[in-house]
Amino acid sequence: REAALCVQRRYRSHRYALQLKEDYRKLKGACIRIQAVVRGFLVRKQIQRWRETAVFLQTRYRMKRDRQHYLSIRCAAVVIQNHYRAHKKQLCQRQEFLQVKKAAVCLQAAYRGWKARKKLELEYRAAVKIQTAFRTYAATIKYKAMVQASIVIQRWYRACETGNRQRLDFLRTRAAVLSLQAAFRSWKVRKQIRRQCVAATKIQSAFRKFMALKKYRLMSRAALTIQKHYRARVIGQKQRQEYVQLRNSVVRLQAICRGKTVRKTIQKKHHLATVIQSYYRMHVNQLKYKKLREATLVIQKYFRAYCLKKSQRAIYLRTKEAVLVLQSAYRGMTVRKQLSKLNKAAATIQAAFKSYLVKKGYERLRSAAIVVQRRYRAAIHAKRQKQKYLSLKKATLKMQAIYRGARVRRQIHSMQQAAVCIQATFKMHRMSIKYQAMRTV
Repeated sequence: REAALCVQRRYRSHRYALQLKEDYRKLKGACIRIQAVVRGFLVRKQIQRWRETAVFLQTRYRMKRDRQHYLSIRCAAVVIQNHYRAHKKQLCQRQEFLQVKKAAVCLQAAYRGWKARKKLELEYRAAVKIQTAFRTYAATIKYKAMVQASIVIQRWYRACETGNRQRLDFLRTRAAVLSLQAAFRSWKVRKQIRRQCVAATKIQSAFRKFMALKKYRLMSRAALTIQKHYRARVIGQKQRQEYVQLRNSVVRLQAICRGKTVRKTIQKKHHLATVIQSYYRMHVNQLKYKKLREATLVIQKYFRAYCLKKSQRAIYLRTKEAVLVLQSAYRGMTVRKQLSKLNKAAATIQAAFKSYLVKKGYERLRSAAIVVQRRYRAAIHAKRQKQKYLSLKKATLKMQAIYRGARVRRQIHSMQQAAVCIQATFKMHRMSIKYQAMRTV
């Protein structure tokens, strides 16, 4: 009976030990599964956060790129509109200037024609007065000759002598009067030409002043716009560099903080697992102690089995710790690989964004250089056209002055010829009267 009781006790203790071992294995597997589930959940959550941040960065980058493209198109449209409006305004001002010039030329031509007509009218009146005076004089002479024919015959010799003297005096006075008239008319013509030259120079100086002021305003506005664009670009580059540096520092701080939090959580979990294991070992040791106290007789026979079990337990714990270390190292390696991939992706995105910014800056500089070249060429072309126009205007004014001078000289020559003809007819009339008087006598 005692042997049966001993066998029953040993069998029950062995069965209880197997049951405890099986419970320990189940508890250990459950802990490992819980740890794996928690770690997988944390890793998936962290990967989801990284994915959300990457998606957010991509959306912000695309939004920035689309906005910059829209702003560049808008700036180009504004520049084209400004150039078109300036060209349209220049054409309107050119048409107004041509209309004003045409009106001024018409006024000048009308004024000169009126002045010439007035001068011709004065000359015509003077010729009419001379002719009337000549006709009245001829009539009075004829009347006196018919009345005093007898007296003239007696005093013919003395009258002839006095007539010769008077004729000489008249010729001298007439030559003096003609020279005075020619001098006065030439002085008057020179004075009129001087006035016209002064008026033309004043008009030319006012027009040149207006064109120079307009060109200076255009150049100053262009210089101000170029300075504004250049300063805005420099400020934008500085702000972009500061933003990139700040973002890199924030990303580094975030990586450091996240790595620190992950390491802290892993350390806490590891510490909790060691605490659970220590409490479990304490419980097992307590149970063993109770069993040893109850089975003092069985201890001697099962000492070797206990030692073997203890050695296997130590080997199992060592393998378990090694497996945990390997699992933590493997999970850390996977996390570091994912972090390195994300860092590489972020670096690629940053490099693409920087290259895009550099291309955008180059395109802006190129478009600005093209705009400056076009304006410079337009200014040079306008300057050449202005020089051609001024030279043509100067030549036209010279030709007009030469033509008007020739016309005035021609008119003066024709008037002189008319005066000479009138004088010759007058002399011929006097000689015919004298000849008829002498013939009648």
